[in-house]
Amino acid sequence: ALEGFSSYRNYFREALEKLSVKMHVFRAGDFKSAVEPYLRDDMSPQEKEVTLHWLQQIWAQFTSIVETQRDLEAGSVDRYINSLSETMIAEKGNVAEIALNAGLVDKLMSRDEGNKYLVEVVGASNDDGLYEAVEFERYIARKRPLALTKPEGSRVAVVTAYGNILPGDQPPGTIGGDSLARLIRSTADDDNVAAIVMRVTSGGGSMFASEVVRQQVLYAQSKGLPFVVSMGSVAASGGYYIAAPADQIWATPSTITGSIGVFAAFPTFEDLLQRVGIYTDGVGTTELAGSIRADRPLNPELVQTMNSAVGFAYDTFLEVVAEGRAMSVEDVDTIAQGRVWSASDALDIGLVDALGSLEQAVDAAAELAAVEDYKVDYVDYPLSPRDQFMKQLANRVGSVGVLRHSKLVTNVSALLAPLGEAAEEISLLQDPRHLYMRCVSCAGFK
Repeated sequence: ALEGFSSYRNYFREALEKLSVKMHVFRAGDFKSAVEPYLRDDMSPQEKEVTLHWLQQIWAQFTSIVETQRDLEAGSVDRYINSLSETMIAEKGNVAEIALNAGLVDKLMSRDEGNKYLVEVVGASNDDGLYEAVEFERYIARKRPLALTKPEGSRVAVVTAYGNILPGDQPPGTIGGDSLARLIRSTADDDNVAAIVMRVTSGGGSMFASEVVRQQVLYAQSKGLPFVVSMGSVAASGGYYIAAPADQIWATPSTITGSIGVFAAFPTFEDLLQRVGIYTDGVGTTELAGSIRADRPLNPELVQTMNSAVGFAYDTFLEVVAEGRAMSVEDVDTIAQGRVWSASDALDIGLVDALGSLEQAVDAAAELAAVEDYKVDYVDYPLSPRDQFMKQLANRVGSVGVLRHSKLVTNVSALLAPLGEAAEEISLLQDPRHLYMRCVSCAGFK
């Protein structure tokens, strides 16, 4: 179903107030909206303006591609969506016929008809009469097999940085400051690696972890290795922080980036505890001793400390970007303030160098390294011998079994999803100094 692009999220100010939970927030950047869900019941006007701007740019790109590929008039997709309710009545709810009439599909087929068509296209069928196909897992395994030994000769290494940025070692799907830093360093120390490409898909996270990763990017460059960043769907806040030092930054045409800003946040529950008769008291050796406790009110002196820390962190962010992009701090500040940018706007203002795919970024890295005969090596975290065996076995056997939830459980889970998302957001606040570079509006985009 085509409906357009949107960015909606839940806002918890009133709920937190009713639960007697205080969310203490400090931020730098006029557009840093990552904390709005805890402070407001709706999206601020300035955030609506910024978000709608980049949404419209990406939507225009999407509709242009569809209309060009389907040989439709400009504006056809918007007209299709905006008149859908009227068309549904006229066609008595036949959505497939509507899509056919609109030029979105070429032909309507039953499953058997579709299979016969695919048999003709493929030119082969199996014993059950179905078109001959390769399972996705097997296809991927053949395209990118698990290598027990590293390829010989010059290599352009591709390192993946995907997910929220957290301190320490983290599993795949999350960026661990220590684990990703080790991966970059070990890759840089490999004599056969001629250049490194880091594929970044992250809305940010811990500032401490982001800095740990950035230091290893600088280490790789200090060894004379070209370091290129290829941005995925989003590389914002901490995701942009770790990308900023790169020799070149490539974004896909639909990448969301920027959000150069910093905030600090942590909840306290003293009012909630007092409602059930639990109080906190004691002594400390200094004015700040025991200040950062979830069961105590926020110390006024700690407020001043946090504001100063956030301001310093923001200035540091500006300096990192200014150094990496060869810009003045003042120029970076004008395009920072936590604002989110589309890829085309980011290119215009100098946050990225070019628009293109991961493959084009790899080619650019090889050109910077002045190598022509090279192999692309997708570097992953080292596996134990047992893990290597199990992964090879899984590649050969394919996926097994999918756990099915009952419809009731699915419906209840969907109903409770906003609460789960809120709890997950809070659980991600793991920076040792409570300083974060995250783009929450990017996560709400769909």
